Amino acid sequence: MKKRKKPKSVASRGESDNNEAIDKLTDRERECYLCLLLGRGIKEIAAALNITSSTVEKHMASIKNKLNCRSKSSLFDYAKSIGMLDINTK
Repeated sequence: MKKRKKPKSVASRGESDNNEAIDKLTDRERECYLCLLLGRGIKEIAAALNITSSTVEKHMASIKNKLNCRSKSSLFDYAKSIGMLDINTK
């Protein structure tokens, strides 16, 4: 079943393109992305979500495409840029 797009409210119209890009992810892609950000590997994500490793890899490729990221490290940079990831570096 296709997910319906939510209408933009007046408050959300000023949000950056970064937040619009993250909204393009499916629920399953978000779950995979969050697991990656928590430091889990492909096999661990697959086991946690009860899917195959190849499915996780397909989700990761889709996530990279939708967020315009080329590598895993750029996915972490992206998460940090939108406030999903808070790393204290002292």
